[in-house]
Amino acid sequence: MKAPDDVSAMLKLKALGWGVKRISAELGCSKHTVKRWLGLGAWRPCASPSRSKRLDDHGDWLAERFRRHAGNADV
Repeated sequence: MKAPDDVSAMLKLKALGWGVKRISAELGCSKHTVKRWLGLGAWRPCASPSRSKRLDDHGDWLAERFRRHAGNADV
């Protein structure tokens, strides 16, 4: 994952006519990374999966147990 500043630097250098290999050497990253971010055209945060978790249905029960034992995990 690159920082937004790195991606904007990649885009600026590409606009100046630099090649992918030269940009990757300048910024110290893989040419595949540069190709990916140039293909996207802008920085974007990583997408987190939106699937349900096994414990989602038990959230209330878990919260009540946590409060009951003051966050202590001792049995």
